[in-house]
Amino acid sequence: MFGSSYETEQYNIDKNLFYSLIFNNNQPIDDINGIKFYILSEEKKIKIESKMMFDYSAYNINCLYAIINTLKLYQEDTFFKTIENPNIPGRCEKIIYKGRTILITLTIVDILEYLDNYKKQGLINDIILVIGSIGVGHNTWNDEFNSIEQEERLKKARKYAMEYSSDYCDYIYLTSSDPASSDPYKIANEMESYLINNHFFKTKIEVDRYSAIKDAFLNSNAGDVIIISGRGNRKKYIKENNEYSFSDFELIQKVMKELGK
Repeated sequence: MFGSSYETEQYNIDKNLFYSLIFNNNQPIDDINGIKFYILSEEKKIKIESKMMFDYSAYNINCLYAIINTLKLYQEDTFFKTIENPNIPGRCEKIIYKGRTILITLTIVDILEYLDNYKKQGLINDIILVIGSIGVGHNTWNDEFNSIEQEERLKKARKYAMEYSSDYCDYIYLTSSDPASSDPYKIANEMESYLINNHFFKTKIEVDRYSAIKDAFLNSNAGDVIIISGRGNRKKYIKENNEYSFSDFELIQKVMKELGK
């Protein structure tokens, strides 16, 4: 078993039951720069520092340690080198640009709540979101992805995402993701309507994803966090019945090159 000192105290669990335990002297594990904590295992206290964000990453690292140590595969130098800065493509991939933190991610759920907590602590300034949504209708997709039911599911997902985002973001850029045969302007306008209904008006529609990302960079400041969401590590962009090579990471690199590092 592996867990945290919080669990042992919250649920009155004997610490000796845990093979590997997260411990941090009741201090926060995470901030905008990464995570810091200790692993207690077999009477050893191991200091962990990683540029990975959010406290759930500490559980992932503790799990990794527990597994490889149990299998007698643990090599200290390799372990620390691996966890130091494992930028997983499209999974909260972090880029620092002129004091701004750029996050490439597929989903915004939970992430915005973490960032809002950092903001309340004065660790970051504004939270800026660049987000798109997929459409329906592509000749290589299964029929279910072209159906009226799928379109309704997507609308529900977009409504939830926009209502959720409006609680935490300071500004939202509405762009395209994989519109397929859907009209990206129609999708973006639908998404904006949910925000307006939730009394959130700091939005801009820019369906060209490169232009949306560039605009977010230009209209942000040091200390801000810019979240590039909706695609993650996907390498294809689907418009009508055509597929194009496309990468958010490459777009961001292009924007930074154009604006100057």
